Amino acid sequence: MTTIATSRTPSLAHSKSLVGPLQPLQPDKDDVDKLVIPCVPEELDPDDYQSARFWTQIGWNNHKKHQVNQGLNVKSLGFMCDADGDPVSKERLATMTKRAKQLWTTCYHLRMDPPSWTKKTEDVSSYFLRNMRISFPKFALCEENWKAEAFAVIRYPDWASDVRGSGTLTRELLFNTLISIMYAHSSRQTSIEGKAKRRRQ
Repeated sequence: MTTIATSRTPSLAHSKSLVGPLQPLQPDKDDVDKLVIPCVPEELDPDDYQSARFWTQIGWNNHKKHQVNQGLNVKSLGFMCDADGDPVSKERLATMTKRAKQLWTTCYHLRMDPPSWTKKTEDVSSYFLRNMRISFPKFALCEENWKAEAFAVIRYPDWASDVRGSGTLTRELLFNTLISIMYAHSSRQTSIEGKAKRRRQ
């Protein structure tokens, strides 16, 4: 049976130490039997990061609209910038994607992966958004986690169709399923024994 757990997390200043070698097709080692949801990371004050871009999703949407009106292409993950407003590199985006897929693989293993990201549960949402913010402080440079959410909306379909559909992932055997099987077997055995007893009488 899947267990939801929470854990304390270090400050964002120490978050880089949390990112080790990534295994995108394997669940987190600490989350094999339960979904460990970190505590809520501290919110950043936009006044302390005035060079950061696209703090609100409205600001990003307005930027996209302006770019399109100018006949310019807009990168789907163009909202990902550092504290100085510089775009995140392709290599870093790839690392972020690997980490996201690792988190989603854990959800798959625990049978908690949503069919689409818009149908995720609150627990899955908290697990993903908080872990991404802890692993990559750049996701904290925004209002109400909108960047991590938008990142998931863009990247989750690829994982769902390619990685999840590859057949290489494993799922936890549901405890409730085992109980149901055992109960059904016990009921059938009791029924058989009852019929045999009545025949002997």
